Amino acid sequence: VGESFLADQIKDWEDRIYSDDLFLAYLPSPGIVKLRLTSKNGASDAEKIENYFHELREKLPKYAYGMNGETIFEVVGDILRKGSKTLGTIESCTGGGIANAFIQKSGSSDFFQGGLVTYSNDLKVKLANVKQETLDSYGAVSEQTVKEMAEGGRKNLNVDYSIAVSGIAGPDGGTEEKPVGTVWIAVGYPEGVIAKKFLFGEHRGRNLEKTQLYAANMLRKVLLNVE
Repeated sequence: VGESFLADQIKDWEDRIYSDDLFLAYLPSPGIVKLRLTSKNGASDAEKIENYFHELREKLPKYAYGMNGETIFEVVGDILRKGSKTLGTIESCTGGGIANAFIQKSGSSDFFQGGLVTYSNDLKVKLANVKQETLDSYGAVSEQTVKEMAEGGRKNLNVDYSIAVSGIAGPDGGTEEKPVGTVWIAVGYPEGVIAKKFLFGEHRGRNLEKTQLYAANMLRKVLLNVE
């Protein structure tokens, strides 16, 4: 979430931080805002600081996912591993970036089975079971297509959960109906599939980075049953 939105959500919490003689810093980057608490008393306030962060995680489960430098991909991987569940990815605009993000930590083979890079419509049909009529009617960047990617890919990869993405990363390719930065993300799971549309902006690099982060967070919320 954005820094200003987050600040509104945690105003009361932040007020208590300062009244408790602690200091708060916002450290924003594309798709993420890190919060850093410090104390002039040093390590003697470590437990107090940790308690404040745990409180925030309980208050904002949709947004707060980890502490102490954990990446969202590590967090989601640990949830999958502890539940003995498997994951596969079906990627268009990210070109394998989500798969790469999940395998950065040793032991990822415990949960990550593999991925399909279906950049072309032809491979969406051949590898992810997307119907040609779906592509003809709705286009590659659509709720209908990304849901079929998630469902077909989950079946073909033989995994418990799947992440599928299709979007217009830019800087070219946008239309009035689907501008640059339009991305559809879907998560397939044993009970069905969900999809959501995002409008990230015009910067290609940030669009790809945000797509990976938001896709992992969508899966995290499904795994934890967070709305």
